[in-house]
Amino acid sequence: MIHLLFTLAFTTALLSKVQDRFESVEIITTKATDQVHMIKESGENVLIQISEDKLVMIASHYAFWSKKIKKILSDLTDHPVNFLIDINLIIQVHNTHKEGGSFVYLTKSNLVHMGGIFFNGRNPYIDLPSGGSITPYITAQKQILTNINEETKMFRVRGTLTPYKLLSYDSDVLTYLKTQIKKGIKDGESRKDMKNNSLITRKYDDSGYGDGYISCSKI
Repeated sequence: MIHLLFTLAFTTALLSKVQDRFESVEIITTKATDQVHMIKESGENVLIQISEDKLVMIASHYAFWSKKIKKILSDLTDHPVNFLIDINLIIQVHNTHKEGGSFVYLTKSNLVHMGGIFFNGRNPYIDLPSGGSITPYITAQKQILTNINEETKMFRVRGTLTPYKLLSYDSDVLTYLKTQIKKGIKDGESRKDMKNNSLITRKYDDSGYGDGYISCSKI
């Protein structure tokens, strides 16, 4: 009984500490167009599109921030949320960041929510055990590029609003790295050899591609 009470007390204290940490995070709202706003903090971005009679919300965030997000929405409009698009559940492309992935293109606003298909200037996190793969990842990026234009802006899961040219450049980087790795395999290099070969990634190391969560040694 004492052990159970201790566990319950510890769990309650831990949850309270986590909630306090979440409550202290500042959430910033950025206006992208007259109809589109981005709700941003240290984690995922939430995209809001407001029309005359509807409110579309792309991504929903952690439950801890629900009150804050509701307050932001009420300041923007008196419309209820008509559609909630969960970028982790609606599958439009396959085996990219994970087994299922998605992107949402708001054609009238010319904005794309990229989900986990774009890390902008960083090596992407491709979760192999969860079904992710570099080839479909690149294919998905190219698919997006063929459906948008040079004026389109991208919302990423984490980070800021990004222009078309950076997605195009990112796709070229991944294509180059994949080509170099395939060449190494064809030439008989071992996994260890390629991992230790800094020449493969040196072209993009100086621009910061290996500075994120996925360093060059993890590729």
